[in-house]
Amino acid sequence: MSPPPSRRRLLAGVATASVAGLAGCLGGAIDDATTHEAAPATVAESSIEEAGYGLEESHEVVEEETVAGQSVEFRNQYVEYARSGDLPGIGEVTAGVFTTVTSPRASVLGRELNPIAEMGPEEIAAYADEQYPELSVRGEPVGERSVESLEATTVTTFSGTVTIEGYEVDALIDVTRLAHEGDHVVAVGVYPEALPGSAGRIETMFEGLDH
Repeated sequence: MSPPPSRRRLLAGVATASVAGLAGCLGGAIDDATTHEAAPATVAESSIEEAGYGLEESHEVVEEETVAGQSVEFRNQYVEYARSGDLPGIGEVTAGVFTTVTSPRASVLGRELNPIAEMGPEEIAAYADEQYPELSVRGEPVGERSVESLEATTVTTFSGTVTIEGYEVDALIDVTRLAHEGDHVVAVGVYPEALPGSAGRIETMFEGLDH
């Protein structure tokens, strides 16, 4: 279930995907806004322990784009947690992954530079599908709920499959995006549907977000 390191960047590159298209109307207005840095979104230790997860990795993803002749830098933060469990018929496997990506909110002349601001749950789920070879997400959401995280937010659930040890297993994918303290915060949880308690563990991770 855990992808190789080169494939783990859930949203790397998205933060600057459409910045260049704004170049014609920004001119020299970006001179004072050429570096934008996000703070990482982590999960409180008490929530990590309650959910049975552990920190897998945390790193910064730096993206640059040229806008109106000026280099604009986005410093995004990636944090991944995982837990192991005994999956019937397969054995001990990575039984859940919870990922956060934070990307800086940035606007010039009232225009948002970061396209994450416009991403809906379907786009986030589709991007996760693209980045994780083991994951296949079905297109339509199967549910949504309100969660008290950093603030009240809507978590959208998709169904799909994940390949574990060569077996294709039904999975659920929870996604949310919210704006907090000057950043866009995206959180994604993936877990096998057959494991009892998995949904509750992911809920604990969402509720324990800290930024």
